Amino acid sequence: MKHARELIVGVVFLLAVTVLVSVAVATRRDDFTPKKVLTVVFDNAGGLERGAKVLLSGIEVGSIGDITLRKTKAAVVINLREDVVLYGDAKFYIEVPLALAKPYVTIDPGTADFPESFELRKDNLTGISSPNLLKEVAPILAKIRNGEGSFGKFLTDDALYNDASAAMAEAKAAIAKINTGSGALATLINDETVAKDLRDAVASIKDIGEKIDQGKGVLGALINDEASAKELKDALAAINDITEKINNGKGAIGVLVNDEQLGADLASAVKRINQITAQVESGEGLLATLLTDKKAGQQFKAIVSDVNEVTRGLREGEGTVGKLLRDDAVFNQIESLLKRLNDSIESAREQAPISAFASLIAGAVGP
Repeated sequence: MKHARELIVGVVFLLAVTVLVSVAVATRRDDFTPKKVLTVVFDNAGGLERGAKVLLSGIEVGSIGDITLRKTKAAVVINLREDVVLYGDAKFYIEVPLALAKPYVTIDPGTADFPESFELRKDNLTGISSPNLLKEVAPILAKIRNGEGSFGKFLTDDALYNDASAAMAEAKAAIAKINTGSGALATLINDETVAKDLRDAVASIKDIGEKIDQGKGVLGALINDEASAKELKDALAAINDITEKINNGKGAIGVLVNDEQLGADLASAVKRINQITAQVESGEGLLATLLTDKKAGQQFKAIVSDVNEVTRGLREGEGTVGKLLRDDAVFNQIESLLKRLNDSIESAREQAPISAFASLIAGAVGP
């Protein structure tokens, strides 16, 4: 019985030793395989633990060894497979997954044409720590909880939430109307004719734009033709000059715009014209009579006709006045007579007393 108990104890001990050896071999399997051992210094270990994975191009190529404090930084031992090739510009990153997974290290192997080899810098390697996402997100979450910012107000302000809900309801109603073909927007979306017209309009606008780019038409010439643009600029300058002169009271328009007395006179004239127009409309005055009295109008027409007849006779040389105006012989005779009379008067005035001169004039003029 005693030997059986000792045998059982021995078997249990051997099993325990076997399990411990297996666990040790499993946890430190890297100690029995060829590897590269690197030490990379990070500003912050970021929760990295011993045994964490090391990835290169998404493939696990090693694991994390000891993590120690080197002054104020974290010195991380990285155990790599022997076949991993790194170049002089290789980089090491601590990655923190968004989920609650453990941090790990990723390696950018660098480029083969980098002038400095990795072997020259492997004893002075530095890595890039992942930012502490929780530390950066915490202030944002605090602002949201306090109702700050658009998102915080949306989550904490009941009125804003209700407005947003109402807006969503209206948007759903509008979408429903569009789907049923109601309204202008629905017509644009569902009516092929309207859509075709819209496409034609867009094509026309595009055609106009191309013509403008090619310098065709007035607008195209203004945009692309420097001479036309200069002429337009000169015209605008001339308009500005005219406007400035008007503002300074120069010229007829400037006087009309700036001279208060002239403005008052013009207003008075307009008022007088309005009064005359009112009198004409009421039948007062000669002009009103001519416009409203049919008989007076006919008489005025007759007078105008007589004047036209007399004028026609004068033009054709009829009557004494007409002959004076049209007949050169009559005109010459009268001119000769007046000349002789003038000579006689001058001669008498020089040779006779005033009384004789008066008698001479009386005799020349008398019957």
